Amino acid sequence: YADLQKYDKWYEDAVNQADTAIVYPYDNGALRYRKPLISAVRMLEELKVQFDIILADCDKSWDQYKLLILPDDVLLTEKRIEKLSVYAI
Repeated sequence: YADLQKYDKWYEDAVNQADTAIVYPYDNGALRYRKPLISAVRMLEELKVQFDIILADCDKSWDQYKLLILPDDVLLTEKRIEKLSVYAI
């Protein structure tokens, strides 16, 4: 750590800016056992892509992401379709 400590001032307040997100509808402890999510995470990790996992029904804007990934088990409700339409414009 001593070698890296001299660089603290450059990365101490750094924030990860992921430009890819996995959109997922479930928010519970069983997330890590859902195969479609595990597959998407594994794919992005192997590609060395920084990503966020965001909830499909969150109120947060998706505008900061260049790529949204919806695993196979994400159902497109009317609210989600509307949000994707706003994102795609």
